[in-house]
Amino acid sequence: MLAVAVLASWLAQAEPAPTEPSPATPAAPLVVTPPPAPSPFDKRVAVYGGLSHRLGPEGKSIGPANGPSFGGSFARRYFASPEGFDLDLGLDFFYDQFETSVLGTTISQTSFALTQTAGWRWRRLHPFAQVGAGVSVGYVSIPNGSRDSTQPLVRGVAGLDVAITPTIGLSLRVAYTILFSRPTVSTDVTPPATPMTYSPLGDLLDADLGVVMLF
Repeated sequence: MLAVAVLASWLAQAEPAPTEPSPATPAAPLVVTPPPAPSPFDKRVAVYGGLSHRLGPEGKSIGPANGPSFGGSFARRYFASPEGFDLDLGLDFFYDQFETSVLGTTISQTSFALTQTAGWRWRRLHPFAQVGAGVSVGYVSIPNGSRDSTQPLVRGVAGLDVAITPTIGLSLRVAYTILFSRPTVSTDVTPPATPMTYSPLGDLLDADLGVVMLF
């Protein structure tokens, strides 16, 4: 009996004591990353070069339909949201020329427009849309005739800026310019020859690539 009691006591001491549950690890607090602050640079200057295309019957009347396009723009931001949306007011200037040496024909459009731009900044990208209104000074020189004219215009633009550094980037734009008058030019001939009349100053489509600088 004594041996049985000693064995029972030893077995009771050999059983592991029940483990107490470890306290629950508190969940890590949720950290909300604030949106990035708007860019401190609120002014934008861009210089462009590209290709212009004369649209409609005016583009087929006389002279080449395609020619070089050069220009620039300045804008200042007046609104920027933490999410990246921004609004700019600005001014642009563009010169489009269509010239052929075969017939001695030169057609040019020099335009100035006040612009309103809406854009969205995401990382290095800044897509934007722009509308503008202004005037274009058109000039036509053909054999035995010439004409210059001031034409009111509206312009719509879609574009994309790609930042290379915080202040310098590349910019691509496509612009459609609507001109509200259709001046004509006639050849100056001596009777009985019949003068020829052309209407070469019409709407334009431009595609330009340029360099943009923020400051």
